Amino acid sequence: MQGSAEIHLKITDTTFCIRAPFLRIGDKTNRVALLRRVAEVNFSPLRLEQIHLKKDELHFEYEMPIELAQPNKVYDIIRNVALFADKYDDEFVENFHQGSALVRIFTTNNNNYLFATSPLNQLPKGNLNELLTYVNSNPVPPYQLAIYKNKIFISYRTHLSDIYSGRKDEIKKYVKELVLKADELDDFFRDKFGCEMSLESKNLEENPVQVIQTSTLANEETKNVSDTKNRKADNIVDKLKKLKDLYNMELITEAEYYEKKMKMLESL
Repeated sequence: MQGSAEIHLKITDTTFCIRAPFLRIGDKTNRVALLRRVAEVNFSPLRLEQIHLKKDELHFEYEMPIELAQPNKVYDIIRNVALFADKYDDEFVENFHQGSALVRIFTTNNNNYLFATSPLNQLPKGNLNELLTYVNSNPVPPYQLAIYKNKIFISYRTHLSDIYSGRKDEIKKYVKELVLKADELDDFFRDKFGCEMSLESKNLEENPVQVIQTSTLANEETKNVSDTKNRKADNIVDKLKKLKDLYNMELITEAEYYEKKMKMLESL
């Protein structure tokens, strides 16, 4: 396991296959846009490894004859699959995921436990007593509510051995319904406790990256243009700081950062 990518190796007498499960296409996925982006990524920057569609699942894959499986080559491909899978999962979920809640499913490092979890909302500035009382009252079994780094999370956890027991269908149902419960709860926490949705959450009709970029820069552009020259310079400094924050958060590209920076400096 490296990052969020899980790498599977299959070796036979004749072939060496590397595979990493990447993304499941759901009913609400923007399928055409997603598959177009996959085709672009397969052209570049992917190399020998490629993203393949099988039924409704995308996988990073590469297969070669066993006699060509040299150690350095195998290492490079495994590294590339791990890095690219970890890099693109956030982009693909952010741009093509539909619904407000982002749900991730993964196993722990020792492969003993299955976790399905979703970041819901930021903690509010006030009303914490009522909120924390609710979170710790086990209000949504079999799911758990918890807080990590000022965010509210919902999760479902089970031991991997349970998947092979008579509870298999029950566990599958709980994992599937976590998506619906997460979509329900992020609205609930917003309306009931005034919690802002986390950055990972998405509105059905809005791209959060575009919203952040647009609102941040638009708010700065609507400042009073009649301020003195010194005040204008101070505003430019504020703009540059916020622009740098967007770049550091990887919400804009390096090219976009330098282009907007030059425009701001030219306006002085």
